[in-house]
Amino acid sequence: MLHPEKYFSGEAPRVPDLAYAPPGGRMINEGVLGEILIRTFLGEGSGAAAAGWGGDLFRVFDVSGRTLLVWASGWDTPADAREFAEAARARFLARYGPPRADGAFQVFTSGDWRFALAEQAGRVLLVSSDDASALQAALVASSPAAHLDNTGERPGY
Repeated sequence: MLHPEKYFSGEAPRVPDLAYAPPGGRMINEGVLGEILIRTFLGEGSGAAAAGWGGDLFRVFDVSGRTLLVWASGWDTPADAREFAEAARARFLARYGPPRADGAFQVFTSGDWRFALAEQAGRVLLVSSDDASALQAALVASSPAAHLDNTGERPGY
């Protein structure tokens, strides 16, 4: 147990809103990474950047024989989300070099694969694919403006 105080206070993980599904895609997996796997993703010394984890949900799709990953992570505070996003950016930067901007996303590239990262209202989105058009469609659908309700607020977690 990483945070006994959260357990004893009754704090449960919250599932972030993740409504996107690619047109013509077939979901092949869905799940939660959790704080331990997020620490693994970030690498050694990442405990502080993962400690504010509030919940997450990923979905993997087959899109015409290609793969699309959409992952939303929610954080206890906006500062926790920012800290995780900065650590993830640093990890991608060290591995793949400088990103290009695409709206709210920073897109890192390695061969056919692209990894797009954005911090949005206390959550962090990671979208990855080996299909440029599937990735682009997911980024457009996942942009901050695409998820605001008529009050200007983001529904769900």
